[in-house]
Parts: sequence; structure tokens; C-alpha cells
Amino acid sequence: MTDRFSGDSRSVKRVKRAVDYVGDYWFPVNPKLLEKIQERIHNGNYHGESARPLVDDLCEDYSLFTFALKKLYEMLQREGLSAPAQLNPVQMLEWAGAERLQSILACDVGDVSTHNLSSGGSLQHGRFQEMLISSTTAESLCESYGIDRDTAYSAAVLRQLGLTLIAWNYPGVYEEVVSSLQSGDKLEVKLSEKLGFSPQMLAIRVMNSWGMSAESCAELGLVEDPESTILEAMGDTLVELCEVGEALARAHQPEVYPDSKDDWAQARKEIERTLGAEGMQIIHEKIQENAESYLTFIPDVFDFGLVEEIELFSSDEALTERNYGNPFLDLCSPQLARSIRTLYANILDGHTRRQNIQEFVQDVVPSGKFTGGCIYTADPALMLLIPQNDFGERLVRELKGVDYSIVLSEADHVAVAFQSTDPVIEYKTDDRGEVVTAIAGMFGRSQKVGVLYLEVPDTVSDFMQDDKIIHFKALRHLLNEVLRLT
Repeated sequence: MTDRFSGDSRSVKRVKRAVDYVGDYWFPVNPKLLEKIQERIHNGNYHGESARPLVDDLCEDYSLFTFALKKLYEMLQREGLSAPAQLNPVQMLEWAGAERLQSILACDVGDVSTHNLSSGGSLQHGRFQEMLISSTTAESLCESYGIDRDTAYSAAVLRQLGLTLIAWNYPGVYEEVVSSLQSGDKLEVKLSEKLGFSPQMLAIRVMNSWGMSAESCAELGLVEDPESTILEAMGDTLVELCEVGEALARAHQPEVYPDSKDDWAQARKEIERTLGAEGMQIIHEKIQENAESYLTFIPDVFDFGLVEEIELFSSDEALTERNYGNPFLDLCSPQLARSIRTLYANILDGHTRRQNIQEFVQDVVPSGKFTGGCIYTADPALMLLIPQNDFGERLVRELKGVDYSIVLSEADHVAVAFQSTDPVIEYKTDDRGEVVTAIAGMFGRSQKVGVLYLEVPDTVSDFMQDDKIIHFKALRHLLNEVLRLT
């Protein structure tokens, strides 16, 4: 029997394994939204004949939307029914009816995905941002393309599905590829080279495994071969629509996409052509509205101040100038990057060193998700590191001078850091039995001046280990500027 998956046997097996793997783990659902929907079901809020109010609610969460779609296909198969071919995914969920959907949604968070929002890093959370911007833009522009709103939403979300599944289930590969992107590179192409299958192929194969045909995928703008005759005019137009939102989504993440400036220009031109001079503002406001369900969990990812800021990227020199010489700034979360840039602007505006230090510890450090810490300065006469500025909530460290005269293997964490050029990481358990990550690093340029020490409990950390180190390095570099060290 011929395998219905095309390609050589090795790549076929690889993508089949990937389909099974990502199908088991998926990507995280917003637990508060699922809880709200289940409460409304219990209270009889969806008692009308139409299932539309319930569908609208579950479409607020991309994981829940795709999970419901998958489970509906499984349910129809058990019932011996076929999905109506003419319906797009949103319409299909509405056609299924409230009773079926309520049965699907009588699930636990862990039934949707083994991942949770707090376990992801900025790159994983960034996938939600791209889905949000892509789908919102597609919905806002769809009328001018002659495409209905439900089709636009479905296509925009499902075209992002492969990238999202890879980011959450192959995080090491995803982060490695993102960190190596150069101008002219396409993320999808580089991931395909690394994994042996493209993100779009993965999404198509996943949907095929549900029971969705290749033709149905193509009608939503998902094709393995862009030259395929399966892609009818409707799909071609839909792809053009989705590509506008995808370009705008990339433009919001210059720390990921080297060509974000070009993406911004492309998206803005088409949006203003379609919606007029106020088009960007219209979409910006709609994005903020649609982001509401995620704001509680990952607010830094859904802070869209960058929409206006990208207009300042008139040249590569301007972008470098905006980074103020801090080599780690582009790798930081959007929230921390904005806080750091604000403080740099204050330094240039002539704020006093005291004012800048106060803003550093009260505003900037917390935006990097660190909950407390201390700035130590070295006293060469006493060979001690003296705590000068403590801030926030320290859970595993007492404030006292640290002897750095002799550093042994069991020496104090801060003393070890003073003798090292790289940050030193230590894991400790606080009084409540919770693990706390403590990072310390020497600061100073021509000479060692002191140590920056920061803590973050694992229970409040919603970014990965590498992100903690990047954030720490960006803050340590900024501290040199705050203290005007040469």
C-alpha cells in the first residue's frame, strides 16, 4: 500500500513522529479562560439555540480553538459523520452545536496540553503574539479582500500552528535557529533545514491526522507546494491577506527577525492602502482588545508600544542608536527592553546618578522578572564586598559584607562572582521550600567595582534559564552606564 504522505521514507517517518509528538503535548491553554467558559456552561449562559457565543469565547484562546477543532473531528468520526466540506473551522465549530462543544470543553487544562504558560520563555510566548497580530490584522482587512471574517481568523491562526508547535515542543531547536537568523533568512526555511520538515508541513500533517483533507488545508492557505494546483484563487487571495498580518507580527519582534524593518514597511503600506491613514491605529486598538485574555499571564508579550516605535527605524544606524550600545538589548523581552531604553533616555537627558539608580532598582530590574537583589561595591582596603543598595524581596540571602580575599570552592556565591567575568548561578531553597535562582555578576569596566546580585523564585519565573541570563547581562551592562563607569 502506498503511503499517502509524499517524500522519501526517512522524512516521512520524521514528520510522522513529529505529528504524534506535538499532538501529545500541544501548546498551553489559558487556564483562566477555560475556567470562565466552564463556569458559564455550568451556569447555563450558553442556553440559546446558537452555539456562536460559546465559539466566540473559545476563539479567544488559540490552543483551545485548535484543541476543540481536533476533538470535534474525533467526535464526528465516532458518530460516523463527515465534516461539512463548505464550512471553515470557526463555522464548523458553530455547526457542531453547543452540546458537542460543551462535551469537548468538559476537560482539564492538562487534557489540552502538558505545557503551561509559565513554563515558556519569551520566544515561546512570542508565538502567541504573532498569532494575535496575524489573526487580528486578517480579520480587520478581510472585507476588502472579499473574504469572510471566520475564514480569515481560521487561516491566520492555522498558518501559525506549525511554528507554534515547534517553538513549544522543540524549544532548543527553535531558539538555536532564531539566534542564528541573519538578514535575508526565513525562519520557516531555517527550521525546515534543521528539522527535516517545514512548519507548514507539520501543521498540514497534524490537520490531516484529524481528518481534514489537503484541499481543505489549501483553502485556508496551507500548502506544502506553493505551485500546487490545489491552491485555488480563494486560497491564493487568502494567503495574500494572511501575509500582511504575518509581516506586521514579525515587525513587532525585531529581536527575532533581522528584517523586521522591511516587514513593517510592507505591512504598513498595505494596511494604509486598505484602511486609510488611520489603519495602523485601528488595528493597534483591536489588538489590545483581543489580547485581553492573555494579559494576566504574559503582559510583557502583549504590550504593543512597539507599533509606534518601529516608525523610528529609518536606518540600521538608528536601530543601533536605539540600543545604546547594549549588546543584549535586542534579546530581552519587550517589557524589559522598553524599561532599559527609558532609563538610557533619562541618562542622556541628564538625570542624576541617584535618580538613575533608583529607577534601575525600582522599575527596570522588576521588568526583567527579578524579585529582589543587592548591589555590592568592593572595599579593597578591607577586601570586602559591601552591600550598598538592596531592593525588592530577597528570599535566600542575608545582607552582610562578603570577604573576597580568598575564594575557595565553597566560597560565598557573591565572592566567586567578583572574581569571574561570567555571571555565577546558584539555586537555593527558601523558607517555604521553593527553589530560587540567584544570579551574581561582577560589574565595572577598566577595573572591578562590585557585584550585582539578583533573585527570581521559580514560581514566578515565566521565562527560561537562558532568558534569565540574557536579562541579567543586559541589566549588568546598564548598571555600568548608570554608575558612569569607564
